[in-house]
Parts: sequence; C-alpha cells; structure tokens
Amino acid sequence: MRRRGCRVVVFTDERLVRMNRRRWSLRRAVLVVGLAATPLVWCPGAATAAPVSAPFQIPRVWASGTFGYCFPACIDVPVAVTGDAPGVVTFHDPALMETVVLWVGWTNLSNGTSGVASVTKDKPGVAHTGTGVVTASAMGNLVEYVGARGIFYVP
Repeated sequence: MRRRGCRVVVFTDERLVRMNRRRWSLRRAVLVVGLAATPLVWCPGAATAAPVSAPFQIPRVWASGTFGYCFPACIDVPVAVTGDAPGVVTFHDPALMETVVLWVGWTNLSNGTSGVASVTKDKPGVAHTGTGVVTASAMGNLVEYVGARGIFYVP
C-alpha cells in the first residue's frame, strides 16, 4: 500500500503485472532497436562488386587460309567487362591478331544511347553506355561469316 495525499492506493496483483509487462516491453524494444542498429553503425560504406567479364553469346567466325577457308573454323569470342565503373563497358578480345581491328557497335536498350568502340590487340575499347541492358555486335576487318553478338547488363 502506498499513501497519496489522503487517499490510499492499493496495487493489486493485476495492476503490478501490467506495469511489469509495460516495463519489459519497453526494455525489449530498446534491446531490439540497439541490436538492429549496431550492424548499421559498424558496416562499411556501399558495397562494390568485382568487375564481371561476360563473353559474347555468339562467337565471331571468319575466313582465313589460302582459299578463304579455315579448318577447323576460325572462331574467337570477344569479352565485355562491366563493373569497373558505373555505366562503363570495356570490350576486348584475347585471341585478336595484331593486324585486326575489331569494331564493336553497342546499343543501350534501357536509355537508347549507342556508339562504336574500336578494339585492337593492345588497346581495349571503352564505351560509356550508361546503366542498363546493352547489346553489342563485333565485326573485324577480315572476311567474316558471322560477327560476334552479345547482350549483358551494365551496372
């Protein structure tokens, strides 16, 4: 019992139980918020993914040899590297011969930009495509049967 002024206030068991529940609810809420906020405080900045090397889905096939035939077929697969920088793609072809210039025409399907990048054996082509889905077609300065084609996402 406790006296307040001239009135006597009696705490019943039920009232004490409710007060304890409220107190514990508040303690639990503070504990949960603290546990949830701790990783946010200690986590580093924005996560960055490693660059992704995406080969073109359709390889480049060209003619070579004495009569314009190459057996087995002369095939190589250009590669697009995304994720080095936002909205930038680097095209290169590891099997490119020294005298060949590879022209990569690209179109960003998400924002409509397009362009052409030239690739040589010692200098990859860099394209500022912007973020989105990019299609690319690669043709060289040889007699080609099929130019390489690829589609990939640029972060």
